[in-house]
Amino acid sequence: GSEPRAEVEAVTPHAFKGVTVRTVSEIDAAARTYGRRTKETTWPTLMLQLAGDVARRWSAVAAIAERYPMLLASERLTPQNIPGALREVGPWGIDVWEGVESEPGVLDRAKLADVIGAVRAYDTQGLRRSAAGA
Repeated sequence: GSEPRAEVEAVTPHAFKGVTVRTVSEIDAAARTYGRRTKETTWPTLMLQLAGDVARRWSAVAAIAERYPMLLASERLTPQNIPGALREVGPWGIDVWEGVESEPGVLDRAKLADVIGAVRAYDTQGLRRSAAGA
């Protein structure tokens, strides 16, 4: 997303800004720029795509998820580590891709079913950390 903030705001709450972040300072900058909570909606306004140094450091985005409804995305989200990421971050939602593929571009239905099961378990066990969280 190279679109400017004004374009994103013009279509909010029907869209949100996706930002790839590689460091804690990039996470903070993205949250300051795009993270917000509105009275009209609790829909996410920000999706953080974790990469590089922060790709598996869920704690690096936990404070942001407490303040703003956000989506957590990472190519390293897998059925095995999603429960921990959900508990630690409490995002509004998650985005997975490679973690549910058997090979590039081929969806693995069993992995997807495991992801859905992990998210449902998280939701039904009342593990949400805050109103902004998952």
